[in-house]
Amino acid sequence: MSTVFISGAACGGIISFVQTPLELVKCRMQSGLTDVKYRGTLHCLVHTLKNEGITGVFRGQFSTLIREIPGSAMYFVIYELAVRAMCPQEKPRGSLPIMISGSLGGAAYWLAGYPADVVKSRQQTGHAGSFHRILRTIVRQEGFSALFKGLPITLVRAAPANAIVFLVYEYALKHLP
Repeated sequence: MSTVFISGAACGGIISFVQTPLELVKCRMQSGLTDVKYRGTLHCLVHTLKNEGITGVFRGQFSTLIREIPGSAMYFVIYELAVRAMCPQEKPRGSLPIMISGSLGGAAYWLAGYPADVVKSRQQTGHAGSFHRILRTIVRQEGFSALFKGLPITLVRAAPANAIVFLVYEYALKHLP
């Protein structure tokens, strides 16, 4: 299981460098908290690059790493533990155990990384400061529970999404040459 943990963590660390600029654009366009009225995704990205440089495009990178490394590690570990518990390797894996395991993996991902996601979203929508500074400010001003705002609906979304991800993944492994 340590190989699964390390592989998942590595996956999360690497993908964070793709996710950060994309999530920055998404957060800025959704929040409406900037003075600029973005005409689209590319306009937001180019405007950020021109006005803030490459560091602006990667604002929130550390927070994304803090979310992705443990989140992705737990995603794959919990999936594997659950699916192996429900489907011993001698038997074919059924759809329901795969979907339940995928849902549990998705929940584990968000439970492991959600506070970092809250900090990242704040960084990307105009709050200045380091990960630790914003984290302390949130806890001090809004309480510890503020680090979990939106988690229930995120878990509701994660359940079917990750059930389908792993069902398709397992089906493809089984049926593709």
